[in-house]
Amino acid sequence: MATYTIKKGDTLSKIAKQYGTTVEELARLNNIANPNFIRVGQTLNLPGAQEQPAQPVAQPAPAPVQPPQYQQSQELQDALNSLKQYEQTRPGPYQSQYGDQIQSLLDQILNRPDFKYDFSADPLYQQYAQQYQQQGQLAMMDTMGQAAALTGGYGSSYAQSVGQQAYQQFLAQLNNVLPQLQQAAYQRYADEGNRLASNLGILQGMDESAYGRYRDTVSDWNAQLAYLADQVRYMSEDEYQKFLTQLQQYNADRAYELDTKRFEEDVRRYNQEWEYMLAQEAAKKGGGRKKNPNTEPDTEPDDDPGNEPVVYVSSMGESYGPSIYQHQIDAKKKREEEKKKK
Repeated sequence: MATYTIKKGDTLSKIAKQYGTTVEELARLNNIANPNFIRVGQTLNLPGAQEQPAQPVAQPAPAPVQPPQYQQSQELQDALNSLKQYEQTRPGPYQSQYGDQIQSLLDQILNRPDFKYDFSADPLYQQYAQQYQQQGQLAMMDTMGQAAALTGGYGSSYAQSVGQQAYQQFLAQLNNVLPQLQQAAYQRYADEGNRLASNLGILQGMDESAYGRYRDTVSDWNAQLAYLADQVRYMSEDEYQKFLTQLQQYNADRAYELDTKRFEEDVRRYNQEWEYMLAQEAAKKGGGRKKNPNTEPDTEPDDDPGNEPVVYVSSMGESYGPSIYQHQIDAKKKREEEKKKK
């Protein structure tokens, strides 16, 4: 039957797994009452003729874990590019298509001269004057003809005189229409002013409508820009928060590893001190070296089991560090000091 010598750190569960058996079978073959307690150097009988397990192949040390680095995702980069491209489509300043016409009408209204009536320049007056002159000449000729008939058909100064009077009467009637012609000219002046003002109002209304449509376009553009900017901001905040969470977990893992190494170092130092203390006590008493119960668990009966700290090793490989038995060590030292005093 094959055997196996227990080494430091072994458990029945570990040995049973290596040799394809169970903890119960190992305990039965070796008369182990409590499978949780084994002794370094103890020889165990193994069931059957099992081949020695292959030596474990040394694995390369794992590469150190690097801290996470913040990097924008492709989705966020695409959103940023979309935002930059959209910013290039910003509407330009408003340019009125009616500006020149409005300015021209405004200049005409503001620079329009005051009303002045010059009958000689009034075409209507000229028509009236030509008409009255023709009628005056006809009246003058008719009057002179009538006067000549009275004198037997011969012309005379009298005939000329009465003919001239008839002509002047028609010209006098022309002067009577001047006030009407002036009023008509003023009405035309006023109508022209109203027409310019009306045209100016129409153009200004059309310009206001065009500007309103421009403002709607700018408002829609700003709304879309705000949407894209919010999308980028939300994505960026979400990604950065995830990065901070990863960094926090990384730091927590590193802190745990550091605490574990410190604890293992504390245990190693404590065991060294314990070994040294046992060696000193053995030298004083002239005996051999005592076992360190913290590194060499023993299940053999002890004359005074209450005075020796025991290290518990479970079948699942769980072990508890010696620091939890410090009170037992201190209690033992105290009892020894009390015995010396007696």
